[in-house]
Amino acid sequence: MTTGSVRIIGVTGGAGSGKSAFARELAKRGARLLDADAVAGELTETHGEIRSALRTAFGEAYFDASGALKRRELGNHVFSRPDALDTLNGIIRPVLLARIQDQIRLWRRSPAPLTGVVDMAILFEAGVEDWFDRVVVVTASMANRRRRLKASRGWSDGEIEMRIRSQMPVREKIRRADAVIRNDGSPEALRRKAADFLESVST
Repeated sequence: MTTGSVRIIGVTGGAGSGKSAFARELAKRGARLLDADAVAGELTETHGEIRSALRTAFGEAYFDASGALKRRELGNHVFSRPDALDTLNGIIRPVLLARIQDQIRLWRRSPAPLTGVVDMAILFEAGVEDWFDRVVVVTASMANRRRRLKASRGWSDGEIEMRIRSQMPVREKIRRADAVIRNDGSPEALRRKAADFLESVST
């Protein structure tokens, strides 16, 4: 990597594609990682204005006795109702995007070589691809995506269908991406692809 160089990579993909696994492999090889889903989850638990707006929009039924958001229940509600999903995005997305942009600005001010990676499912939907030097889309067969989502999230077939339908079609993400990573092989294959990708952006 050239001295003083900073590269910001956006990693996205459909549910169950393995985008987060790919992003974590980049982090294991020295990249700085920001997980947009983790930031969003933190905001729903700690950001007072967001929590108040969620209660107003969706009601107390989506919070448990300890005050934690019932994320799966709320997800099932909004992913089956486009207007509710728009409401949820309107509450969380502005603050989430501001947090991500702040981190990217910090990375770009680094005096030392740095590769920053943002793992972000809604990258294209939010229209922020110009924040990144490279945008990578991770893809996989629908059968593999379904299998992973059942294993990792415990989602039913209906829950999987709702979430996939709510996302931008993969073919459109591929069309707009700078690089595409196919993730239908083994974890070792994905590790090799991560290493190869970092080498390609560091030369």
